[in-house]
Amino acid sequence: MKPLLLLTLLLWTFSSAIASESEKVLYLSYDEPPQRVIKGEYFPITLKLLSTIGSYEKLRYSFKDAKGIRLLSQQPRRIKRGNYYYDTFYFTATQTKASTPRISASLATHRATLPSLPLDVIVLNPKRDYAHILAETFTITNYKTTIYDQEHNIVVFSAKATRCNLTNFTLSHAIKQGFESKKFGIGTSSMTYYAIIPKQDDNLIFTYFNLKKQQFEKIIIPIIVDDDRVSTQSGLTPVESKHQRIKLIAASILVAVALGLLLYTRNLLFLLLIAAPAYYIYITAMPTEYVCIKPESPVQLLPMNNGTVFETIPSQLTLEAQGKVGNFTKVELENKQIGWVHHENLCTP
Repeated sequence: MKPLLLLTLLLWTFSSAIASESEKVLYLSYDEPPQRVIKGEYFPITLKLLSTIGSYEKLRYSFKDAKGIRLLSQQPRRIKRGNYYYDTFYFTATQTKASTPRISASLATHRATLPSLPLDVIVLNPKRDYAHILAETFTITNYKTTIYDQEHNIVVFSAKATRCNLTNFTLSHAIKQGFESKKFGIGTSSMTYYAIIPKQDDNLIFTYFNLKKQQFEKIIIPIIVDDDRVSTQSGLTPVESKHQRIKLIAASILVAVALGLLLYTRNLLFLLLIAAPAYYIYITAMPTEYVCIKPESPVQLLPMNNGTVFETIPSQLTLEAQGKVGNFTKVELENKQIGWVHHENLCTP
């Protein structure tokens, strides 16, 4: 090759490289990429981005050739620090052999690509009381325990969590369980959950894996039975009935004594002594209310719309009403189980 031609080719190649570099408008890199994740974990991959022409709202990403992980968020969570934008996508590890995808960012005709990175995916070895969730935070916000039948209680609790797949939540020792309400998300989640457990259990105990502390955390819900059935129900035991009679007699004596003192002294303060026991006698002596339930009516565990149905009334049935909440009436079935019937399923008088 002639020296002049060779020199011309070298100059063209060098000038092309400079022009290519000068035309680069996208700068893309990983920001602290993950190296070790837990199978089932919601983990972030954050991208550091700089565009010399702005127009970040027109930026598009593509993910190719991922192995053992699944993309959870199509749109990134974006924050700005100085001239750089940080876009975070969330993934979950589905297999032990995994790698991140090749990630490309494109803006108009410009493109920047990051290579795939290997991931070290570990599998937990939990104890039997593990609830099958990993979370950055997990908090019980409310709980309530009532009688389900003669051998079981039903515990209902609400919880909220962050960076957690609550859909996997399950208790290993519950007789029956399920979601009463749920709101799942990548960042925050919440649920109301019920569990039917043996009556002899003093606590509902389970564990979850805390992603922030990288250890198992124990959750303890004390079993404090709230028996809100009215005192006149037919299911009371003989001992309870005897105590009820004693209380009624004592209240009657107190009313009689206070009434006598009121008539004798003309002191109106004795009216205060009469009010409480008189109200107790009134409530206790109130006639029992019964409700007629239509055939094929569902009986729910809780007084909630779209609540869990555990029984269906096969034919028209009249049962004792033990309380009301909103549009639901509480009843005790013939098998001694307690549930709620929506008012639309009651017979029309």
